[in-house]
Amino acid sequence: MSKLVISESGRVDNIDNVELAEEVLKCKNNSDHWGAVDLLLKAWSKSAPDEVDALQIQINDYKETLADPKFGQTKGGKQFERRFQLVFPRKLLQMIRTIYKPEELIMDKEFFAEFIKRYPFFKVANQN
Repeated sequence: MSKLVISESGRVDNIDNVELAEEVLKCKNNSDHWGAVDLLLKAWSKSAPDEVDALQIQINDYKETLADPKFGQTKGGKQFERRFQLVFPRKLLQMIRTIYKPEELIMDKEFFAEFIKRYPFFKVANQN
């Protein structure tokens, strides 16, 4: 049986979610963003194990269809060539954006390059 918490606004939530939010906010205020992202990633994988399994299958499927698996180059001719480096789950993105505003955490090329290094599970290309 899960324990419920009722906020001042009357919103009901699971105590585990409240504790996670408190831990993530504490981490956000005391360290760099990677500590908070790590907590959110663990929470996402724990809350959606079927989604994690499906994502791994999807990544393997993507890898099989690449024109150049080493660099993640897709098929489609010169006009449509691109590098497919990683798959980023929508739910995880929403969790991160709940904690960090876009101006607080810029999710640019450098962010995703570091994300791949820290969490290779999401990587499609064999090299970055």
